[in-house]
Amino acid sequence: MATTTLLIGLGRGGSALLPYLMAKDEFDLIGACDSNSQAVGVTIARQCGLALYQDAEEALRDLHVDLVIDATGDPSLATLLYEVRPAGTALVTGEASRLLWQLLSTHEAQRRSEIRFNRLLEDMHSGLVVVQDGNIKFANRIFYEMLGYAKENLLGYPYGKILTDNVRERDLTYHRQRVQGEKPLREYDTEVIDAQGNVLEMRVRARLTEWEGKPASLAIMHDVTELRRLQREREQFFRYMVHELRAPLSPLTSVTSLLRKPEVQKDPERIEKLTGILSRSTDRLQSFVDDYLELSKIEEQTITLKQKDLHLAQIIEEVVENQRILAEDKGLELNVEPWEEFSLHGDDFVVRTAVRNLVNNAVKYTQEGHVRVYVDHDAKRFRIHVSDTGAGLTEEEQQNIFQEFGRIQRTEGMKGSGLGLALVKKLVDAAGGEIQVESAGKDQGSTFTVQLPRVFGKPDTSAK
Repeated sequence: MATTTLLIGLGRGGSALLPYLMAKDEFDLIGACDSNSQAVGVTIARQCGLALYQDAEEALRDLHVDLVIDATGDPSLATLLYEVRPAGTALVTGEASRLLWQLLSTHEAQRRSEIRFNRLLEDMHSGLVVVQDGNIKFANRIFYEMLGYAKENLLGYPYGKILTDNVRERDLTYHRQRVQGEKPLREYDTEVIDAQGNVLEMRVRARLTEWEGKPASLAIMHDVTELRRLQREREQFFRYMVHELRAPLSPLTSVTSLLRKPEVQKDPERIEKLTGILSRSTDRLQSFVDDYLELSKIEEQTITLKQKDLHLAQIIEEVVENQRILAEDKGLELNVEPWEEFSLHGDDFVVRTAVRNLVNNAVKYTQEGHVRVYVDHDAKRFRIHVSDTGAGLTEEEQQNIFQEFGRIQRTEGMKGSGLGLALVKKLVDAAGGEIQVESAGKDQGSTFTVQLPRVFGKPDTSAK
């Protein structure tokens, strides 16, 4: 219960003490007294609705308070108050009132500091957590919100239980080392599990602190899940780009080498054919750069595909012609079987990238025999098949071949990263199609099939 209080003296000392008495729940300030009606604190007391007196004896007689605080500094008044105070009324006067003012002002300063500190914690955009003896002793609102937990469910909870198996022992070791005075890493990435069981990637900055008089570890966490995903997407994109650059560059390298040979320089027809390949490869390289700039705009793991009229025979013929010189160098037959034309609307980049990778792989992994390209279709879908008499695939290789770095490892001397088919699958999936492979086994050749809708992608309105 609050102590009913009377404040005597509203000069400089009393007016300074007045707001602290009003702010503290321990005091029920009901009246004030000063013989000078013009004293500094009179107006404040009146505005606060306090009972105002000019005579101290009258105030004591009327109010019957538990506590009287004399802030006048007048020794003669203190003597009078001791004589006339009712039984049971405590009196604070002289030096004691000055010490009380200092105590209350210190408490008020602490209260304001706590308010500012709490506001700072609330305004932080990162989570803050204090770990002591392996348990969560404190966390700010952002930390609870990031993980989707209520405060009562995490306070006192073992910190290790919100960490994934990958990082748990390492992070707990960091915390133990920190409170023992060692200096483990201050900044590192970690993984925490939210209330729904999702894994969040966090960037952590940790330091030694104190909690209730004992050493503890304080960690500031920033959610970098989306940032790390975008970084992985970017790294994957550049791996794909480097891989795909090899396709248009290979014919350029081969043709340039042939054009240096004296016997080729004396053959106008051969020169014309090779310069045609150079021209097409250069054009395709430029188109490739444009296509990849478009592909780099991937957002939320979604590829935006355009839709326009496609001439499938022309696309396949251009790709095959650019690969033909590589096949001829190995003595391979590279054939495109004719088919009946049909209407097709979609994204040139998807079809061209798929055919280029499949034909290039077929030539690369076939040492003798042939590579054959053929097409079939129905009313809604079409299929491009690339068949070879090359290295073939085991059942295990067929299951992994479309993953990143899924290239077969038993073909010595073959250059390649295993990214091409992963890129093809990503593009084909985005177009609503699928890619498959069939092989009777090792050294039995393979047939890769890309199946796509006859209409896919977003209609191109740029020409309208």
